[in-house]
Amino acid sequence: MAALIQNETYRPAFNVPPSPKASYGAPVNTLVSPDISFGLPFQEACTKHVKNTFKRSRVYIIASGTLSAETDNLERLVGALKHEGIEAAGVKKGLKPHTLWSQIVEVANEVRAAKADCVVTLGAGSLTDGGNLVVFALANNITEPSQQAAYSVESKSPQKDVKPASVPLICIPTSLSGGEYFSLAGGTNDITTQHKQAFL
Repeated sequence: MAALIQNETYRPAFNVPPSPKASYGAPVNTLVSPDISFGLPFQEACTKHVKNTFKRSRVYIIASGTLSAETDNLERLVGALKHEGIEAAGVKKGLKPHTLWSQIVEVANEVRAAKADCVVTLGAGSLTDGGNLVVFALANNITEPSQQAAYSVESKSPQKDVKPASVPLICIPTSLSGGEYFSLAGGTNDITTQHKQAFL
């Protein structure tokens, strides 16, 4: 049997900025295309980019509850990171559906406390939105769920000094939902309105 030769393809997801309609009026030249990787086993690709691309050493992992319970994917990821001297500084197994503001802040506070310098999501859907909102909360020093209201695209008095994420986010998706392709994310205000709002 021929040996399988694995080569990674790593490139920007888009060559042109998104439509202004997709950006809720934000200047599209401020929206950076994410990079995509394929061709390597997920744990190898993630470890490679944590270590070489982002040069980070303490990773906080947000993992699907189902994947954590029914597969060894989380253990494989943690093992690959450890093999390269990268610490799993924290692990969150599962997020509640609809990406609750209270849980986003809870995870962001855990990331801060763990002094993690990179966030990785293993799964899709709410985890991808959650990862985007966690690194956004870290960048803007959001420590209480109610603070997120001012950053929503629906805010009547939006924040003027919005900082982009500085902690790298690596998404390992398990579906074709596509949330990892764009910084737009949805989160549900479970404090007052129970309404899902978009953040960019």
